[in-house]
Amino acid sequence: MELFDIIKALFKSDNEWSKVSKIDKSRNFFMINRIMSIQHPLQANMLNNIKIDSVSAVEWWRFMMRKLYKTTPKWIYTSTIKKESEKKDKEYKAETLDLIREKYEVSNRELETTKKFFPKKFDEWIRSIEEHLI
Repeated sequence: MELFDIIKALFKSDNEWSKVSKIDKSRNFFMINRIMSIQHPLQANMLNNIKIDSVSAVEWWRFMMRKLYKTTPKWIYTSTIKKESEKKDKEYKAETLDLIREKYEVSNRELETTKKFFPKKFDEWIRSIEEHLI
């Protein structure tokens, strides 16, 4: 069985869970523990021991998750790949950035850091400078 088949079975009936073999539980223990650590880091850390019986640990996760959740919680399926539209940065005119570098005597790195930590204010600032240049 694959990892996400086991995750689905965690929250389903006992009949579904009985189809998951001990070998599958043991093989997928690390990833199950890692996924559960998203919402339950203390418990996952306690189970993160080399000498622990991985099958019993997966059984414990099922017991606890069945008590807390009726269905598979949404946080289990977190997104790791950002959408293309989220990756695109706003483009600024090169002449505006050159003017800022000259006037304030800052480097590209300092501009990038400012843009990273204060994106909204940085964008407003650049737009106001571009309006004055036109």
